[in-house]
Amino acid sequence: MAQKMAVKSLDVLDGATLFDNLDEAIVGTDVLVGTTARKGVSGATTPRKLAPELLKAAQRQKKITILLGNEKNGLSADEVKRCDVTLRVPIASAQPSLNLAQAMQVISYELFVAALLEREAQKEAGVG
Repeated sequence: MAQKMAVKSLDVLDGATLFDNLDEAIVGTDVLVGTTARKGVSGATTPRKLAPELLKAAQRQKKITILLGNEKNGLSADEVKRCDVTLRVPIASAQPSLNLAQAMQVISYELFVAALLEREAQKEAGVG
């Protein structure tokens, strides 16, 4: 099913690494971002606010891992505690959460926009 859904993105799917547990997945991670749909999580930020910070970390060659939980229960409280920063996609209160693909698409979009804005700022400043 994943290959059917990965239209024009098979290279991304083929390059994905699967892990048996969280400890293996985050080896070498410099910035661990946890996602949550729960309201009231202390310190949770939005993708738009976090994207420029993540871009700067990536420019410093930092390995960033974005951790998403399953669609039914999300990340456990212990998993969220392990994260350096917590991210929540703001949505209308009538809908309790986004599905995994939607959430990752919103996060990816905000990272992409932050990169475009950074590139535009560098061109205006005559850098790069």
